[in-house]
Amino acid sequence: MIIFYNTKTGDIVGTIKGRITTNMHKNMRVVDENVDRLIINWKPTKWLDDNGKIIKGKRGKVNAYTIISSPDHPHKATASILEKIDKGEDNIKSYLVDLKTKNLIKK
Repeated sequence: MIIFYNTKTGDIVGTIKGRITTNMHKNMRVVDENVDRLIINWKPTKWLDDNGKIIKGKRGKVNAYTIISSPDHPHKATASILEKIDKGEDNIKSYLVDLKTKNLIKK
């Protein structure tokens, strides 16, 4: 996920949703000197086999698996907010980017 925010106010001006950030996404910018971006990749945390059971250790020879991923952000509260936004349970526009810590804070 890429969050574009105003560097003076912390207001979020746009996002690119997604768990995998490609070089094409990383090169996208908002043409405004007061807008910067926060790139948050998602990391796999669990793998499920085709029966929905958690695969422990190496995935081995499994025919199908599902990856459960979470935001790779050092601040747990921000990671939790991003998970809610990803599920549609919250709106990114109700938050600001803290300009010092780069954490999301409620408006």
